[in-house]
Order: sequence, then C-alpha cells, then structure tokens
Amino acid sequence: MKKHISLCLVFIVVLTLMAGCRGAAGEPMQEGGPDISGPEEDSNAFSYSDEELCEMAVKYYVKSTGEAEPLAAAEEDADGETVTIQLYYNLGDHNSTCAWYQVARRTGIGKDVNSGEVIDLSEFDTKDTRE
Repeated sequence: MKKHISLCLVFIVVLTLMAGCRGAAGEPMQEGGPDISGPEEDSNAFSYSDEELCEMAVKYYVKSTGEAEPLAAAEEDADGETVTIQLYYNLGDHNSTCAWYQVARRTGIGKDVNSGEVIDLSEFDTKDTRE
C-alpha cells in the first residue's frame, strides 16, 4: 500500500512540475514547440474524455513502437484544455514510464513530451464520436 501511495505521489509531483512550466501570463510556454491548443471553440464543442484519450494513446504507442500495450493515466492540465497522459508498465514492485503525451482535449492532437514530436491520437478514435 505504501508503494502505491508513493507512486501516486511521484506521478502527482511530475504532473505538477509539468503544469508549472508556464509563461508570464499563465500560457503554456511554446518556445518553438508545436501549438497543440487547437482552434478556439465554444464550451459546448466536442471533447474527448480522459478514458478515450488514454485508449487512443495506448493504440498510438503500440502502433508506433511495436511494443506491448502499456497502462495509461491522464491528468487535465491547469488550462483545462490540455491533458497529459502517462503510459507505463507495472513491473510488480514499481512502474516504468514508457511515454508522456500532452494533447488537446478537443482534437487529440499534441506532442510526445520526451521527443517533442507532433502526434495525432484522433487517428485512433474508433468510436467515431466527433460531430
């Protein structure tokens, strides 16, 4: 139980640090990185749930790496429009992170945090729930 709590705390600290990398006005710092925010839309616009984004992220990871399906956890960023997804393997006594993705909730488009590569998770939306 203590290991589980410790892992959760580590995950929370990492997400907090990632969310803390903001510009002076509170906007995410871009510094040459891709703009993953998507077009401005009203609050009633379609958006993916955390569960859907995690499922799509796992499919993307498996297709792009050929590795076994990892587990996934999602956390909404402070801006409310971006979601950070951690892909990891549970190795029994610890978790091993294999990827971090940061994507726009409305589009599923974002970046691989480690490589900076632009990714499009919407390609793996099998529910066809978009309007």
